[in-house]
Amino acid sequence: MPFDGVPEYPTLEERDLAVLRRVVDGLREEDSWVIGVYHMGTRHCAIGWLQNFATQHDIQRIAGLYLVPALPLPWSLFRPRPPEPTDVIIKFNDRATHKRVLALFERAIRRAERRIRRAERRSK
Repeated sequence: MPFDGVPEYPTLEERDLAVLRRVVDGLREEDSWVIGVYHMGTRHCAIGWLQNFATQHDIQRIAGLYLVPALPLPWSLFRPRPPEPTDVIIKFNDRATHKRVLALFERAIRRAERRIRRAERRSK
């Protein structure tokens, strides 16, 4: 079920951050990751891990706001842009190493944290 084990958060950004952190927790071990398919037993690709904790709409938003902008340079310049941000993440997952996919999610977490801090500063 989407968001199983993810408590309610006051803002969408905080919920996105919680989802990204849950993905990193699950993705931490190399044998928890897979390429070429979304799920293989308990192993998941980048999008497959997101599917464990978020709805499809939320996955598209998280991919567009946090993951695509956090891609390494050649990937962030991907042209022409596919219609969905998840398409770029799927391609990256299937062509990268586990270490690079994990690093992508860690950069996305830092982006989400910065976004939350900026929103907090604006609300004061």
